Amino acid sequence: MAHVSQRAPQLFTILLTLWLVGGCTTLLPQPEPAPSRFDLGPLPETVQNDSNLVGIRLQGVRAPSWLAGAEIPYRQLHRRAEAVNHYSAHSWIAPPSEMLGVWLGQMLMADGDTAERWRLEVDLLSFEQVFMSASEAKATIVLHASLQRRGGDDRIHQRRFTSAVPVTADVNGAIEGLPRVADTALRELAAWAIEVTASH
Repeated sequence: MAHVSQRAPQLFTILLTLWLVGGCTTLLPQPEPAPSRFDLGPLPETVQNDSNLVGIRLQGVRAPSWLAGAEIPYRQLHRRAEAVNHYSAHSWIAPPSEMLGVWLGQMLMADGDTAERWRLEVDLLSFEQVFMSASEAKATIVLHASLQRRGGDDRIHQRRFTSAVPVTADVNGAIEGLPRVADTALRELAAWAIEVTASH
């Protein structure tokens, strides 16, 4: 009996140590997940590869300072419409204006003469996820395009392009929905540019 009683404190000490180590492990801060970075997906196909596109030179897609970063923004209309938030662990691989410029340039690619006869300027006015309630959201984009012929004609053809689609009310909704509205708006813009250059 004495031998058992002598081992009891040792066993108690071991169990207490294991419990404390396990408990402390659960209390320690857990490492943050690695940041996830996204683009708009694979490059789109050329909208129309014929002479109507020849001579259009994209001057780039401009963006205001609040859209110049790589953050993914969202707005909660049901809380405070003026507040713009960003997802902390998710971002784009580049500013949206840069990615949109690459996409639009790909859509406007054409074989043949590459002489610059038309200048296309695009402004990104909005590119965000909008929450109408805690469970309802949409992805939105607003673009403004200006198209002008080089030499002799001062007329500027202008048009605004908007697109919105319902998305899930979480970061996945933004990541999946924003490329969709971008594709829709850019294809409409490219088709408009084709129409203007073909008729002038």
